[in-house]
Amino acid sequence: MANQAEQSADDTDFEDKPLSKQYTLFYGVFAQFSYVGKLNKAYASYVGAQVAYAGYFINHVSWVRPGTSHATGSNLLALAQGYLAIGRFVGSGMLKFVKPRLILMGFITGVVIFAVVALAAPGNAGIAAISRVLFFESCCFPLIFTLSLRGLGRHSKRGASFIVAAVSGGALFPPDLGTVADAMGDNTQHAFFVPLIGFAIAFTFPVYLNIFKAKSLDSWVEKVKVGIEERKDIEDGYSEKNDEKETVAHVDKA
Repeated sequence: MANQAEQSADDTDFEDKPLSKQYTLFYGVFAQFSYVGKLNKAYASYVGAQVAYAGYFINHVSWVRPGTSHATGSNLLALAQGYLAIGRFVGSGMLKFVKPRLILMGFITGVVIFAVVALAAPGNAGIAAISRVLFFESCCFPLIFTLSLRGLGRHSKRGASFIVAAVSGGALFPPDLGTVADAMGDNTQHAFFVPLIGFAIAFTFPVYLNIFKAKSLDSWVEKVKVGIEERKDIEDGYSEKNDEKETVAHVDKA
């Protein structure tokens, strides 16, 4: 794995500097910490301490559409999680045609836009907005993870451990959201400005990548595409040679 990381690092502007000077990594860790703080509240209601967000989601639904039962709120949460799954498939398909940094930029932009709408939209519009937030959240975690590691070379393993540790942001934001909601008279809708702050911080990471790291990231993507095409050509050539050998063998037997 280490050799593979070092080889891929040759395709970027990686310099063999101390880990403490890998600024893109630490920016990515901070973005992931901020993003996951909101991400876990949004759909990880089934994971340990993050289970509290299921209550926040339902409270949000009940606030924007009074009279909605908890059972209906749970069904709406399940539907929103379905949007997240769809977003994963959509984003994965887009990776074949669109640069990862641009996909991250587009999806986080969608997250921020609908998170703002969710703060004020009443009724079904508010529910639709928060559901769309989950859709656009779908690709952000893996893209922040991989783009933060690009070019780390021999530091890739340790850098990956830092980004994995950044999911601890999910332990920070939920209690803050709950505290703010209580202080606002159980107004969970307006209390969602707390995770919006995390989204805004995470939004600056793809902006940074697109302004300062676009050239190195794009050159790596092109090299990967070329490598895949070359490998396909080699495999096709190998297959043709095997076919020729089988044909010759059949002729000899005849």
